[in-house]
Amino acid sequence: MSRYRSLIRQLLQLGAVVTLCVVLAPWLLTYQHYLSGQTAIAPNFPIAIRDQGSVSVVLWREYQQSPTRYAPLLLTEGRELSWPLEDGSAVRLLQTPDGLFDLTYYTSHYVFWARYQIQSGTVQPISLRYTGAFIIFPLLLLAATAYLTIMLLRKLYRPGHR
Repeated sequence: MSRYRSLIRQLLQLGAVVTLCVVLAPWLLTYQHYLSGQTAIAPNFPIAIRDQGSVSVVLWREYQQSPTRYAPLLLTEGRELSWPLEDGSAVRLLQTPDGLFDLTYYTSHYVFWARYQIQSGTVQPISLRYTGAFIIFPLLLLAATAYLTIMLLRKLYRPGHR
């Protein structure tokens, strides 16, 4: 019975480490908050636009080169809307009660959560988070290493162990 409990406890510990490294760590480590007027914005910051009748996403690296070109294309819908995009990705846009836009952009490898406001036809980024395989895989390796280290230390420093 104690072997069964030990196995359950180890599985729960492993689950906690994996949850911390796979779910919580990317959420915390990739958070970027932008101050008003800040110019150092992540180049992959997504912005929803409607171009020739279809919804798409323009990234900050393209938008910043010509904001006036994109001003009439910016999506400013007043309710939550979702669209599949031509390349197999998808976008969800929600306007908050305080006039901000929460955009979730699903690509084949990443999910981006961007918040921005539109003032006088210009996008002002507020925050960005993202997660994806290239973030999670190194963290899984970290989780496995942490788990094995904890198990080794527990065996070495167990009471009654010489």
